Amino acid sequence: MKISLGGIQMKKHTVFRVFCLAAVFFASTACNLDALGESSGGGSTGLGISQSQLAQNPARLAGAQVTFEQAIQIAFAQSGSGIVKEIELERKRSGLLVYEVEITGNQRKYEVQIDATTGAIIRSYDKRSSSSQMYNGSFVGQITTANAARFSAIGLAQLGGGTVEEMGWELGRNGQYIFEIEIRDANRRKHEVKIDPATGTIVSIKSKR
Repeated sequence: MKISLGGIQMKKHTVFRVFCLAAVFFASTACNLDALGESSGGGSTGLGISQSQLAQNPARLAGAQVTFEQAIQIAFAQSGSGIVKEIELERKRSGLLVYEVEITGNQRKYEVQIDATTGAIIRSYDKRSSSSQMYNGSFVGQITTANAARFSAIGLAQLGGGTVEEMGWELGRNGQYIFEIEIRDANRRKHEVKIDPATGTIVSIKSKR
């Protein structure tokens, strides 16, 4: 018996073999991609920081032994100079707690991943940046672990509890940093909270379904 696929006549058993081989190929590819994501620490599972944990140990967020301040110093040692454009603390799917730091300067962009437990550099990238945007890094002193704990507590209180999944700072076009946290509430709904580090006030809350 012959079957036509796209105008091509093929025997039934040949078609069966083609589908089997295709299934094996895609299954193998999916497994390899999953393994690659795990080995490189891709994706995140959330920090899972609660209000009680913040109160008990604000200096060791999610168990991190490296502070935000130390992570910045490590990143600067790698890049040489520049301005902190963004820094984020997150937990990878592998369970690794990581700081991701982006530093800009001299039309270069440095991205550094730091192990938040040991302070070791996991990987770093040095890319040429075509952006002509000038950034003011004079407020980098706001980026501290103490402030991260304080602002996270403000966000959690506003939402009536939950857990902090991600946190960090991003430098805006106005030269001011914004503290950003992602909170998962008791109903498992995510909320992105932005806080002005200069005043400690909430700028916006964006809820996700």
